Amino acid sequence: MKPQIIGRIISVLILAVLFGLYLHHTHVTTGEMGRDAFLSKQAARFDKFFAHPPALPIEVVGSIIFFGILFGLYEVVALGFSKIFEKASSGEGR
Repeated sequence: MKPQIIGRIISVLILAVLFGLYLHHTHVTTGEMGRDAFLSKQAARFDKFFAHPPALPIEVVGSIIFFGILFGLYEVVALGFSKIFEKASSGEGR
């Protein structure tokens, strides 16, 4: 298998594991909070973000920036692993 494909697969797996750890941490801290504290926090979040949503152009530009950063992070990690596997497969890393 090509080193670039291996690098992309490993970078996807690492980023997925990190996201899974983040989700688990969120669920654990939310569970420790208790029902009443969680509901009051969600009510405050609704009042802050959803009762008065920002304009559509602001949300579109924010999404473009967010996904640009996310895709850039993925590409940097994939490139790093690709370089590591290219050196390992050519024998330079030994």
